[in-house]
Amino acid sequence: TDTASVLTEAMGYIKFLHDQIQ
Repeated sequence: TDTASVLTEAMGYIKFLHDQIQ
């Protein structure tokens, strides 16, 4: 559970959701 890894995963997930909304 690395902080940087979690942040990277979260960023990718948010980008995915943002793309799905638009």
